[in-house]
Amino acid sequence: MKRNIFIEILASIPIILIAIYFSWFLGVVLIILRYFSTSIKRKNITPIVLVITGLLILIPKGLNFLFDKINFNPKDIPYFNDIVTSNLYKTNFMNYSKALIIIGIIFAVISYFIGKITNEIMKSFREQVQEYTNKQVQIEQENDLKMKEKQEDAKNTKVITCSKCGATNIVKGDIGKCKYCRNTLTSK
Repeated sequence: MKRNIFIEILASIPIILIAIYFSWFLGVVLIILRYFSTSIKRKNITPIVLVITGLLILIPKGLNFLFDKINFNPKDIPYFNDIVTSNLYKTNFMNYSKALIIIGIIFAVISYFIGKITNEIMKSFREQVQEYTNKQVQIEQENDLKMKEKQEDAKNTKVITCSKCGATNIVKGDIGKCKYCRNTLTSK
């Protein structure tokens, strides 16, 4: 299958993260594109990366909450207060983090259910194919047995002329009955 570099770049994690920042809808479309254009291993990683990235963005806010609880003044940490108190972090990054976590969890659940459904369909398909194959083998064995019986019968079939009425009869084995006069026929 020919690789399309442009599609691979569009479906890469960094491009998806940037797209979700500007438009969550575009990010979801790119994630769906990634699901259709990449291998299974790379598909399963996408929701995990989204959730972890969303949680990483929350680290400064979590540290600030922790510092407030233990009464620690973070003024000694360079730029920490600037980051936590900036409008960009408070609004845009918090919304971005929520979007990443929500989209990641939704795609993880969807991936799980799609995997389960696919496994069940494949299992059912394999069972039906196996059942069909077994049935065909059984029919073939029955046909072979019937053919062997007919071949054995053909080996033991003899043409005998009735001594009473003079009719020719086909008899299986050494003893039979005339089909016209019911006289017992024996092979000589």
